[in-house]
Amino acid sequence: MGNALYAQVLGVLLLFAFLFFIFLAAKGWRWHHVTALVLIFFSSLMFVFLAASVLKTHTVWQKRHQQLATELEQELQKTSDLRFGPLGPGNEQADSVRRLRNELERVINDRGRVWRDVQKANADQQSGQVTLRFPDRNITGVDAPPPLHRLQPSTIVFAFKEVDSPEGWKAPARFLGEFVVQDVQPDSVVVTPSLPLDPYQVNEVMTNDGLTWALYEVMPNDAYFKWASLADDPAVRETMIRELLMPGGWHGRPAMAPPEKYEEVVSQFIRDGQEPAPDDPPERTWVVVELTQPWKVDVDAPEAATQEQTRQFDVAGLALLPQLRQGAASEFEPGDQIELDAEAAERLISQGIAKRIKTIYRRPLRDYTYSFDESNRRIRGLNERVRLVTKANNTLQGAIDKAKGQITYRTDEKTKLGEDLQHINQERDAMKQHLAALQTSYKDLLGNLRALFTENLELVDRLRRIEQAVVDAIQQQLANTGP
Repeated sequence: MGNALYAQVLGVLLLFAFLFFIFLAAKGWRWHHVTALVLIFFSSLMFVFLAASVLKTHTVWQKRHQQLATELEQELQKTSDLRFGPLGPGNEQADSVRRLRNELERVINDRGRVWRDVQKANADQQSGQVTLRFPDRNITGVDAPPPLHRLQPSTIVFAFKEVDSPEGWKAPARFLGEFVVQDVQPDSVVVTPSLPLDPYQVNEVMTNDGLTWALYEVMPNDAYFKWASLADDPAVRETMIRELLMPGGWHGRPAMAPPEKYEEVVSQFIRDGQEPAPDDPPERTWVVVELTQPWKVDVDAPEAATQEQTRQFDVAGLALLPQLRQGAASEFEPGDQIELDAEAAERLISQGIAKRIKTIYRRPLRDYTYSFDESNRRIRGLNERVRLVTKANNTLQGAIDKAKGQITYRTDEKTKLGEDLQHINQERDAMKQHLAALQTSYKDLLGNLRALFTENLELVDRLRRIEQAVVDAIQQQLANTGP
């Protein structure tokens, strides 16, 4: 503030000094010299003002630059901490983009991307193509960004029918099938079934236009914690499990198996994590142990998966994919409680590394992708067998119909032959009667013929005698007449 005041006082003194010298010079100078000098003086004052403004601006921006440079350095440090985590001991578990990204990759690898509230825009039953439109996708123009759904052609997605849950939000309730993406638009995709659809799926996919879909990049997997976290109260948890699994609930799934099969499956989910039954198989019996000594176990496979491989774990359950590999063995400290199969638990207990806490029942986990593929394969096999059996039945039915036709024909023929036989028998009887009459007539005629033959013989003999008598008479007459 003092420097500014001094500058103002100095400026006023210079102005008065300039006016004094101009007054003295005006007596000997010409008017245009004096005018030019005045203009130059005031112009220099303007330049001095501008120079002062520039100096002030430079000072302000220099301070601002130093401040921003300090803030930039601080923000860069914060960015580095957020990206890679703060350096130093004790910060291994601090939040960072790298750690959260690794966790996200693990979650995505396990769950995949999900698209909810997808509307069915069109369905062609002949080609099987279904057009799906994603919500809030208003992308137009030549320079439009890539599709926000990030789906690519040939991508496999698993579709579920969405219904309103009791909590008021839409939940996937019924599996609609496995589809492959054929065409991609900024706000829509065209998909076709990669596996044949059952009649229910055909009805929902092709004709039902009032439903929304949920698309999953990875088929949801089965896990114990997903069901254990439904409720802490066992009674409430059992009620929720029955509501979710039994047909006819809010999800509207129809019954696809006998009631006893549903009860068997529900019982497995309810008993999960509880005391095992005496007749439970060994693979369903697990042991919770508490470590008494430090223990570590390898969770990574000896060799990571290549780009062509898609399996997550090897046959021993060790991680293959890079995003699942830890790079080191998992270490446990004394007091940690872990869940192991009975054989591994007994091995640790016998070595004095752990002590038994409790024994629990674990239900079998289900691979839904394999189950649907296997069911579809079995359905195709059964359909093929049904087709072959139907064909054989049709052939057999045709043979039966022909046999029935032959039987009918032969029956008619037999009836006609019976009628002919009856007529022949009648004719035979008539012929027998006629034959008997003929035989009687023959006998009578034969008797008459015999009598007539005897009579004829007598007549012949009589004629012979008469003829001989005539000959003898003629010869005697001739003898008497002589020559």
